[in-house]
Amino acid sequence: MTQDTLENLGFTEENSLKTEEERKKELAMKFVKITEEARNNVQNYFKDLYKSEGGSADNVNRNNKNI
Repeated sequence: MTQDTLENLGFTEENSLKTEEERKKELAMKFVKITEEARNNVQNYFKDLYKSEGGSADNVNRNNKNI
């Protein structure tokens, strides 16, 4: 069985292994950013909920550090 060249496998200069790795890194960074935003949104939601029930936001901050 012979090995095909990258061009025969569908890789071109625009779609090389290097650019594919860069694309994966970009996707990973976007995932990290989205996850962080979601975490912050959930924290803010519960802080606001706790405040509306008459609690203190300081207690929420202390509890979030344990997570």
